[in-house]
Amino acid sequence: MDFTKFHCPVCNKNFTENDDVVVCPECGTPHHRECYKITGKCFNEGLHGSENNLKENYENPEEEKKTEIFKPTEENSDENKKENSEKPFKINGKGLPDFIKFGSVQDQLIEGKHSSLFEAAVGKNQNYYIPRFTVMSSLNKGISLNLVAFFAPLAWSLYRKMYKISALIFAGYLLFFGLSFYHTYSNTEVVEAVKDCYEEIQKNPEAYADFEFLYEENTDYLTDAQKNFINVSESITYPIYLIILSYAIRYVPKIALGVFGNKIYLKKLKKNIDKAEKKNLEGDKLKIYLYKKYGTIPMFLAIIVGILELTMFR
Repeated sequence: MDFTKFHCPVCNKNFTENDDVVVCPECGTPHHRECYKITGKCFNEGLHGSENNLKENYENPEEEKKTEIFKPTEENSDENKKENSEKPFKINGKGLPDFIKFGSVQDQLIEGKHSSLFEAAVGKNQNYYIPRFTVMSSLNKGISLNLVAFFAPLAWSLYRKMYKISALIFAGYLLFFGLSFYHTYSNTEVVEAVKDCYEEIQKNPEAYADFEFLYEENTDYLTDAQKNFINVSESITYPIYLIILSYAIRYVPKIALGVFGNKIYLKKLKKNIDKAEKKNLEGDKLKIYLYKKYGTIPMFLAIIVGILELTMFR
């Protein structure tokens, strides 16, 4: 049988001629052998014995009747497909993204919801998230590495509109900088050194251009105020609680979101989809709502935040 017309429901990749494919004897769903070993069962086991004749769909893929894993609704009828293809919805004057369409052959169950709903809610980078969501949901896994979330947890959570998490991370950053500033400038020696340098800047601003004097190896040519500023800066010591707080703020969000971020994101999207479904939206209208409401913020904003985050907490 030619399986290249189908995709593996676990990894969401299309089959090739050289793939080692195993087929569920109950419903005929094809899987990569390695993917089947991971799940230990048919991905569509929950649909066995239902009204959906999956086996017939896989055995007769070229029939005019579309292959569907889920029972079609009125909005998935051929008449509605034609109507909606003639009058597509628009987002900001542009056509809809490719994932917003009726009767997706690749639709699967993730957390009991159609995967097309998660595709709409994710918005950007679906090819990364949907296969991982599928495996996590099927195996009830919590660990899934996310390098972007590890290196820039604030930027990642903000980009994915997880505002509560990004607010907590940002609050941690502010707390650390606030306490550090207070500890530093509550030292009278530091205040006096800064005041002396400020007075010299008013007289000779070129001597303080980009504060290059801080990196001079030969200090013979520095003014007394500059030498004093360097000595005071090097003598500053921070209390143990600030040092611990610094490491906690730097690494706890990185580890938590880098390891469990995808699972947290999956649960968040599930809640968002539940909220959206209560608005009595169906079909493409529901997907459009999810895409616009829960997708992503503009990429350039996330990049700016990420650069600042990486610069301050290297």
